[in-house]
Amino acid sequence: MRWLAAAVALVVVGALGFWAGQQTWGSPVAEPEHVGDVIYEVAEATVGRSLSLNVTVDQPLVPVAANGLAGTVTSVGTTDQVDVGDVLYAVDTMPVRAVVGQTPFWRDLRSGLDGADVVQLQEALTQLDFYAGPVDGRFRWSTELAVRAWQDSLDIAVDGQVRLGEVVAVPELPARLRLAEEVITGGRLAGGEQVVFASSGEIDFHLTVSPEQARMIPAETVVRVAHEDHVWEATIGESGSDDGGNMRFDLHGPEGGLVCGEECDALP
Repeated sequence: MRWLAAAVALVVVGALGFWAGQQTWGSPVAEPEHVGDVIYEVAEATVGRSLSLNVTVDQPLVPVAANGLAGTVTSVGTTDQVDVGDVLYAVDTMPVRAVVGQTPFWRDLRSGLDGADVVQLQEALTQLDFYAGPVDGRFRWSTELAVRAWQDSLDIAVDGQVRLGEVVAVPELPARLRLAEEVITGGRLAGGEQVVFASSGEIDFHLTVSPEQARMIPAETVVRVAHEDHVWEATIGESGSDDGGNMRFDLHGPEGGLVCGEECDALP
């Protein structure tokens, strides 16, 4: 037993000696090679949430022209983008056309008349390439020939006269216009109604949300208003509640201007 114990002790000592020799005389560990410094910029940020909401855009409408014809509305043209000579609507198949002017048309226009309304008619005929004479406000033979050519292109009676109501003066064209609710196909007009409106004044962007949604929109919220291919940055302005208990947030551009900046023509 003593011999066996000595043998076991020898084996254990031998094994420890072998391990120590390996640690002492083994292959040296290579030092890591220095390849340069890496510098990190650390920024502080806040993890939040993203809400997708509808933005309302308002702009006042002002009347710009009255109807001068009596009868039934037989057709309605497009008013999304109206230019000189475009047909707004037709009464008893007579097309009502838009021209640029500050003076409302107040009489039938025919040969022998002079005035600012004749100037507006001549300017429109010039822009439509029907008239090449002087824009002098004098309705003479050359102006009558131009009116006849315009009437022929519209496939209406050719008599060289423009009766009251067949053209309406709009301060600026091209423009987006809106017709009154009664100007629908089949509607009846008596004459004298304010039927043509144009957008005018400040464009207002705002969010109307429920009280629960409002609690998730702090004052420093980043707002991006997306419309078609456009994305506009906005800031939260004044807020208030409406009659239904919802919250309304006014939106402004980054510098306090319009949210749409110089791209407001892209709005519907």
